[in-house]
Amino acid sequence: MDELKPGTITLGPASLHLSYSALVPPNMRGNALEITELLTAVNERGQNHANSLMQEVCEQADQAGKLLLLMPETYGQDGGLTTEQLSDWYQRRHGFVVLQLSPKTILVRMPARAAAKWAGQ
Repeated sequence: MDELKPGTITLGPASLHLSYSALVPPNMRGNALEITELLTAVNERGQNHANSLMQEVCEQADQAGKLLLLMPETYGQDGGLTTEQLSDWYQRRHGFVVLQLSPKTILVRMPARAAAKWAGQ
């Protein structure tokens, strides 16, 4: 994967969209990317494709010093994960934390260096 920047990123049958986030002040948008539309074809689910893509994006965000934001939401009616299951997956597997629960859940993931510094490590 090349430099982390806005656009669609794919890895096998999984894809997601990155954009500068309107959730942060304009002067910070260059350092914060919002993840939307993490999708895997129905017949390819359960094979770790989305997880691998998220790991790659998180690694690239760490290297680039970018903050990641997202709003987990169930997509479609095809038996995917619930919003709560998605939120748990992002937190447990990819290091996101809850920024806001209402009116919509917003999760954030700090770059590894910033998170370690903030935690006093």
